[in-house]
Amino acid sequence: MKASDIFGLIVRTIGLVFVLYALSILPAGVADLLSGKNILTDGMRAMASIPSLIVGVVMLRWARFIVRFAYPDEGNPESE
Repeated sequence: MKASDIFGLIVRTIGLVFVLYALSILPAGVADLLSGKNILTDGMRAMASIPSLIVGVVMLRWARFIVRFAYPDEGNPESE
């Protein structure tokens, strides 16, 4: 396994953790928002879950691009 493969696995794992975390607190956050409570004190779960979900999906969806950005020469056959 090359370093770029390990880095890609780490990026995908972190993305999955973000998505699972966001999906675990999203229902409680939506319930807080719909209950009519004060959004500044009780709606923080919903406000934290949406950015976490977006970051997790981006990390999962574009992990290959992130790896190519971090390791640009490994995908170039002319560099060997």
